Amino acid sequence: MGKRGPKPKSAAAKKLDNPSKRPIVEAGAFACLDRLPDPPARLGADAKKLWKAIGQRLGEQQMLGSTDLVALEVYCAAWQDYLDADKDIREQGYTAFTDKGYEYQRPAVNRRAIAMKHLKEWGSRFGFSPL
Repeated sequence: MGKRGPKPKSAAAKKLDNPSKRPIVEAGAFACLDRLPDPPARLGADAKKLWKAIGQRLGEQQMLGSTDLVALEVYCAAWQDYLDADKDIREQGYTAFTDKGYEYQRPAVNRRAIAMKHLKEWGSRFGFSPL
């Protein structure tokens, strides 16, 4: 069984959300990136825009280390998957019909739902909240 309660926050996240102004105990030195690297070439155009926007914001808050780049890439790729599936749904609809007349849910609907799930899961690693 996993740990109970909410996921622990990083020291930088605690500093941003510290209403009592009590000193925050640092768990260890966190090596922040000096500069955000270019987005991976395999990302789509919208994912690259998100990489730059979120990466810059996390860098300003000193919450992005070299070990976070893979998580950021997965998050941006999930965003691209979401947009692609959503565009497909808008153009083709939620359902389609077989040659025998049976209605079925198009695969893009499931792809979009999975992408939303990944956005929520990977976004929580950076402290993003859907609210």
